[in-house]
Amino acid sequence: MERLWAYLTIHQLLERMVSASEADKQALETQALGLSLNYSFVTPLTSMVVTKPEGQEQSQVAEKPVENGKVPSGHDVFRHRAKGHPLTQGAAGFASYAGVHDMPFRKSGPPGLSAPSHYRYPSYILGLDRHGLPGGIVGDHLDETMEETSPTAPPPAPIQAPTFILPLPGQSMDQLCVDIKSTPGPLLLLLSDPDQGLEVTGEYKMEKAQFSWIEVTFKNPQLQVHVSPEHVVVTRERRSSQYKWKETLFVVLPGLKMTMDKAGLLLLSSPDRVTIGLLSWDGPGQGLRLLLRDTDRFSSHVGGLLGRFYQGVAWGPPDATDDSKRTLWTRGFEFNATRKLKLDYQVGIPGTEISCWSMEL
Repeated sequence: MERLWAYLTIHQLLERMVSASEADKQALETQALGLSLNYSFVTPLTSMVVTKPEGQEQSQVAEKPVENGKVPSGHDVFRHRAKGHPLTQGAAGFASYAGVHDMPFRKSGPPGLSAPSHYRYPSYILGLDRHGLPGGIVGDHLDETMEETSPTAPPPAPIQAPTFILPLPGQSMDQLCVDIKSTPGPLLLLLSDPDQGLEVTGEYKMEKAQFSWIEVTFKNPQLQVHVSPEHVVVTRERRSSQYKWKETLFVVLPGLKMTMDKAGLLLLSSPDRVTIGLLSWDGPGQGLRLLLRDTDRFSSHVGGLLGRFYQGVAWGPPDATDDSKRTLWTRGFEFNATRKLKLDYQVGIPGTEISCWSMEL
């Protein structure tokens, strides 16, 4: 029962380390390492050293010290150490480790407790070298101890930010998360609204799963904003100005205001137009991002890859066997949407987790 308690406690400590802060992680690691050494468990924080006499099978050797190309003769040596401790030379040619702890197994079980009749504790005797000094632990049940080792499960993959988050005014679903999985070519027409004098295009690299650039063009005033992961270029009347991301910017033009804050959010707004936002996102799923606000101002002639979702979107009922799945239709196209956790890039780094209907284009 004592070893079972230690075994379960070590697993709990290792699981808590995955999401712990750096300060707490060090304390949890120290506690787990101490239990691993005291109760002789091989864990991700420790390792095992086993040497076999010459001429015997080597299939169960976990780590075998070698001297001058030969395995030392004598008793089997079974030792348990903390990972990272340096290898040193011991008496009579035995390899040892700084901080080695011989494994304290007894046939009688833990002190004060009797061993259950159906459980056989591994029995060990102390091996001596030719000088009569302790040479290690001789084990007769290596298989039982080796079975106790199990790698911890890898931490789950971080939640990614979608390529687009589309607010859908007037819909039963307030926003739609969209990812790009295939394109007819690298150049994409994302938005086009002739009534607003607005067009948004971009070049999407499938191998990198991100935009290499996005460009917003206004007809009145005549203005072009070209963004890449490195910088922002604003062109008006054939004159261009270049800005760095997170550089404070405030420009007021007839019918258009352009601002950028220290978080790197570039906003292009007007009292009677859709607000366009651009961001160089550094979080999970990094890359250029497009933000849309005041989408109820799109005209009935809006088009493009994203513009079609602002024209007559219809949602089907939840799937009969899985209510996290739905179907939507727009302009004769049918899409499957699934409720998923995504990272909202609109609020800036590090983002916040949101549940949204997600689909792929």
